[in-house]
Amino acid sequence: MSIQGKWDEMPKLISDDMVDEFAAVATYDGIAAEIEKKFGGDVDSIGFGVPTRNPDEEERAKELIAAIQRIPTPMKQAVAA
Repeated sequence: MSIQGKWDEMPKLISDDMVDEFAAVATYDGIAAEIEKKFGGDVDSIGFGVPTRNPDEEERAKELIAAIQRIPTPMKQAVAA
């Protein structure tokens, strides 16, 4: 639906409860902790968008990515062994 530009129709089909069931939902400041709490390091890839219109936002995005990368995961441990 997003590809078709039907953004306004999505909330009718996908409730906030459904989003909360399958996604980590938080502000930028809390998303790393929410990902760790919800998935416990059991994921090996994460996708999200962070607007970077100015240098401050770009630095914030780098910090956010670094915080997510610090989440302990079994995948990292397996690769390191």
